[in-house]
Amino acid sequence: LNWRIGTTSSYIAEVANARGLEPSRSTIQAVGMEMVARDANAFAAGFLKKYEWTPGTGLIVDSARQAAFYNALLSITATSNSRLIFLDAPFEVRTKRVEAREGMSTADLECFDGHPVEMDALELRKIADLILNGAGDQAELLQQVLEWL
Repeated sequence: LNWRIGTTSSYIAEVANARGLEPSRSTIQAVGMEMVARDANAFAAGFLKKYEWTPGTGLIVDSARQAAFYNALLSITATSNSRLIFLDAPFEVRTKRVEAREGMSTADLECFDGHPVEMDALELRKIADLILNGAGDQAELLQQVLEWL
């Protein structure tokens, strides 16, 4: 597809760094919530600017968690086609992945999952155009997405 990939958590981490905050998962959740509450449209516009989106170009938005942020993206990019793909992985699979990647324990992930930002992500699942089982092989998931697009 040759599209840029914009990661919301990376963007929020940069905002947190600029504020002098350590970009931990909990900080990213808190700063992201604050950005949405203050002005979801400004959050979305800043994100799109950072990843140099322009009308007619593709952008993969990774790790969007807040419905208000996603709706603001839709509003700003209204002239472009948008599709929401939700990767739904079982807790056990996610636990293994974050433990390997970040050293996060099962208890830490349970606490993380209980945060309002993560609960809001479930709203995105309800409006997703495609829901995939995130437990699958990454190459197979990519193939499913490409065939679907």
